[in-house]
Amino acid sequence: MKRIKLFFFFLLPLWMSAQESEGGMWATFSTKYELNKRVDLGVEGQFRLDDDFSRYDASLLDAGGSYKINKYFKAAATYRFGHSQRDPGYFETRHRIAVDFRADDGFGEWDLDFRVRYQVGISSIKTTEGNADLKDAIRYRLKADRKIVSKTDLSLSMELFQNTNLAFAELTDWRFRAEISRKIKKRQSASIGYMTQREMNANNPLMQHILTVGYSVELKFKKRQDKGTQE
Repeated sequence: MKRIKLFFFFLLPLWMSAQESEGGMWATFSTKYELNKRVDLGVEGQFRLDDDFSRYDASLLDAGGSYKINKYFKAAATYRFGHSQRDPGYFETRHRIAVDFRADDGFGEWDLDFRVRYQVGISSIKTTEGNADLKDAIRYRLKADRKIVSKTDLSLSMELFQNTNLAFAELTDWRFRAEISRKIKKRQSASIGYMTQREMNANNPLMQHILTVGYSVELKFKKRQDKGTQE
């Protein structure tokens, strides 16, 4: 409990420095298939609202896979198609490719996961991307998970976004997320959480407060066994 209080204490200056804020919601559906002990394949769809739940923000579709290098390290690659509303009535499509490297280990009752992601956004027109999830960035995320009651887990994560300009590298966004997930059926789970994110190094930074809801399914197919015939 002391570690959690200390975590929030260091986040307090980030909350206090915000100038504008708005509410939103992210609804996510994801499915994963374990190809073998090392390789996972997955698809995820997400629908977003912003402007205090009153405006369509974006729809996203991810497809990718991950490879377990060993007990502690994992690599992944993901393609994302995004449809977003930049201004009222003005819609654009986006594409993004991301490569991840993750390391995880246990710390007492917590499972710690540190992820570094390099992502490249592809736009239909030359413009400055405002959506942190679609623009060019290097991302650093520390996530902690633990079981709180039977079939129910709590996760906390903090993430920083950095631009990819090596000559003038700076942080562009930060994100904090708290989520509770519960197993509802075999290989199925639902989640609800709160996320806040804020622009950094901007003249008029926007801070968002987001309700997150999700549903996840893990697929498992039985291997087909061919039966021989006797003649």
